[in-house]
Amino acid sequence: MSVRAFSLVPVTERGDLPPADAVVSLERSGERLYAGAASGMLHRLAMPEGAARARLVCSRPAPIPHAGPATCLRAASALGHLLALWADGCLRVVDMEALGDAAVSGAARLRGVAAFCLNENPVGTEAFCVQLCVAAMKRKVVQIYLVRGDRIQPLRDLATPELPVAVAADGAFVCVAMTTRYVMLNSSTGACQELFPREQEEEEDETEGSGRTTAPIVKRIAKEEFLLTGPGSLGMFVTSEGVSRRAPVRWGDGVRGAALAPPYLLALGAQLLTVHSLLDQQLKQSIPFTGGHCLDSLEGKLLACAGGRLYALEPCSLESQVGDLLAGGRVDQALELARASRHTLPRERYAPLYERVKQQAGFVELALGRLPEATELFRSGRLDVRELASLVPDLLPPSSSFSRAHPPLHPHADLTTLAGGRPHLATSIRRFLASRLAEARTAGPPDSRAVVLVGGGGGALPSPPPPGPPSWREDVDTALVKLYAEEGDERLFDLLAGGDCAAHLQDSAAHLERLGRYFALGLLYHHHQQDDVALQYWVRVVDGELSDASRPDLFSFIIDFLSYCPNAKLVWRHSAWALKRSEETGVHIFTKRPWREEGSKELCADEVVRFLGQFPRALMAFLEHLVLERRVQEERHHTHLATLYLEDVLDILCNHQPDDHGGSPGVTAGSQGAKLAAARAKLQLMLQESELYRAEFLLGKLGASPLLAERALLQGRLGDHGGALHTLVHGAHDLPAARRYCSRHPDPAQRRRLFHLLLSACLVPPAGPCQSNGPERGAARNGTGAGPDDDGAYDDSAFDGHDGVRRADETDAVAVADLLNGEAPEFEASAVLATLPEGWSAGLLAPFLRTALRGSLHARRTAQAQRGLACAQNLALRREKASLCRRPVVLTERTICPMCQGVFSEPEFARYPSGAVVHPACARQRSVCPITGHVYSP
Repeated sequence: MSVRAFSLVPVTERGDLPPADAVVSLERSGERLYAGAASGMLHRLAMPEGAARARLVCSRPAPIPHAGPATCLRAASALGHLLALWADGCLRVVDMEALGDAAVSGAARLRGVAAFCLNENPVGTEAFCVQLCVAAMKRKVVQIYLVRGDRIQPLRDLATPELPVAVAADGAFVCVAMTTRYVMLNSSTGACQELFPREQEEEEDETEGSGRTTAPIVKRIAKEEFLLTGPGSLGMFVTSEGVSRRAPVRWGDGVRGAALAPPYLLALGAQLLTVHSLLDQQLKQSIPFTGGHCLDSLEGKLLACAGGRLYALEPCSLESQVGDLLAGGRVDQALELARASRHTLPRERYAPLYERVKQQAGFVELALGRLPEATELFRSGRLDVRELASLVPDLLPPSSSFSRAHPPLHPHADLTTLAGGRPHLATSIRRFLASRLAEARTAGPPDSRAVVLVGGGGGALPSPPPPGPPSWREDVDTALVKLYAEEGDERLFDLLAGGDCAAHLQDSAAHLERLGRYFALGLLYHHHQQDDVALQYWVRVVDGELSDASRPDLFSFIIDFLSYCPNAKLVWRHSAWALKRSEETGVHIFTKRPWREEGSKELCADEVVRFLGQFPRALMAFLEHLVLERRVQEERHHTHLATLYLEDVLDILCNHQPDDHGGSPGVTAGSQGAKLAAARAKLQLMLQESELYRAEFLLGKLGASPLLAERALLQGRLGDHGGALHTLVHGAHDLPAARRYCSRHPDPAQRRRLFHLLLSACLVPPAGPCQSNGPERGAARNGTGAGPDDDGAYDDSAFDGHDGVRRADETDAVAVADLLNGEAPEFEASAVLATLPEGWSAGLLAPFLRTALRGSLHARRTAQAQRGLACAQNLALRREKASLCRRPVVLTERTICPMCQGVFSEPEFARYPSGAVVHPACARQRSVCPITGHVYSP
């Protein structure tokens, strides 16, 4: 069968009772056990609590010859009476000690009784009396009596549709089995509710050798709930409402007796004693039991009789039942059985027992490969995850003090036996174990102690408490590191870099090195404050001495690691190695470093610049970081960076051959030209944006180089704007660059002066032939010519007489016209008109003239409007002043200052336009009214 729930134990030995005299009825009251024999004898046996055997005390024959056996016995312990129904239909009240008739008046009425029962939960019954329900043998009635110590008192009669055969009562409800059906009677209202039909069964009577009708079973099993023999060999559960809250149990044919022992229902047949589960209504156990006559649960003890012997059905321990179910792989049934025990076990025993069952069930599911179910069982059962980790050899560190639960939760020695030789299942269980370890380290160790169950049905003793959290965390993290390393799981890096890993250093390091996980090994050493050892392993991997493909960008990781490393000696020791491999990447050691170390003497900017002197590309990148990103305002760094830019451009120029015409190298072909253009762009941007570099030094570095645009910027930085513009116009022949040079100046007055200087440079040709490779001549210009001087006046001497006409003829008139038309707002029209040659066409300058005229008209009209507004404002203020002067300011001895709430003791006050009058001392701001907060313009 599915489970061994009960064991059959003899209560009497052979010879204790007459072997030929079969016992047909049983009852128990405390230590007294009563047995009715087929011969009519009534026996009393002594069975103390905890005793395994019953001892015969006395026997008494039937009170009337040929009365037959006592078919039903019920004890009224409070009254000292035993009610016995004999086969002749006579219900007698017997003394519980002597087994003789008790002196009770009214007992003569109890004749012609088919069946009876005692109401264990009567309604409104007084103390020291028992309610008795009697089914009449020849009348369609159920009679209710009150049995007292000295008399029997009838209460009421309940009519039935048919002759009653069996009866059971609880509270106000009486369940009656009749000839062909079952009904539910209400003793309070007299209502009768039909339940379902009754099938009559016949069986061979072993005592008489003739066929007889099997008596129906009607038993009270709970409050207002009854067990009945239903149609189709079913055991039916019925409540007082006439419905069933439990599923029926198919218990077979010819059932003679039944007893309820939650969560089981026992049924006595002709040859077997069957055990069904109330949880799933399935047959759980069959016990051979030939010749059984009765089965009942008497004061919590299951008793059965067969022939002349009595037997007790001892329940097997819940642990053994659950173990049998789990051994057969019936996890759901085992869990359901354990849950059902919560109604019968105390909470302090049920809780650890149920958790242990779930842990055992989890291992069963794990062996079957049902990992999600195992996960839920382990989680709800609060399994110490080290029980799982101990399945893998050498997974826990040598220092671990963990030992498996005792008794063991499973029979498996290791992971191989658990997986049953299935490699794919072993791999899945390893991954499952890793996930459980990761979850456990987040949730923490289990709160409760492990429970050790001692004996078959005994109590639960707590095992020694698990190790403290530090030891538990070390075991879990060490096991997790090893599993991740074996599986090649990238979560290993997150675990080691998380900062809270408690893995055992020596054991984990040996395991990682054996598997070749050198990057993870370095992380482990870093976590244990051994950065030097970690870097040694990583450097060897990058140099090819060791092989580890788990981190392809290990070199970049080392750079990032060194950029945040607080150990300056370690940084200097490995920086040279990194820069030799790649200057562009190695310099990030210093550029990505947090700013908080700027004040460190060992890693200050000057020391880094001195160190990077042998690595020019890295030095340039670091200076760019200082100047362009961190905005360091140090002249030496700005000058150094500009010098590096300039040297870079000059080096490119040395490797680049100019064209045959000796022109400017601004435009080149191919990659060399693009490289030169990018280098010059960086240099020019630096010269334009920075104000801290030494321009004289850089200008000297230029020498005779053809970098005219850069020369112009340096001249402008030195204040020689005329020379700078002359260089751009006549040296570089780049008028757009000259216009941008003027437009960059933020001051409007200075910007206008620069544009007039540009116009002068365009109109005045160089003193001699200006070659593109002669910047000295352009640089010698001082910028004199038309345009405003330092005082804002314009010098027209350069354009007087016919000499100006001659020079204008030599100038590109179209370029000048484009300059004037494009930048018209930046020019003073009168000065420009006085400067331009007389012979120029007005149509060429039409846009400039229109803009100038429009601006002049706008300025004049704006001035007129402003003058009118000022006059209007003046009149309004004068009117307001006159109005205020007409109205007197009255001050009396009771006038209160709204600011200080004081009176005016002297004729001095301050009055605001809003009318507020305050003390002069309270008027702290004359333009802000202290009462209204209004701000007045001065």
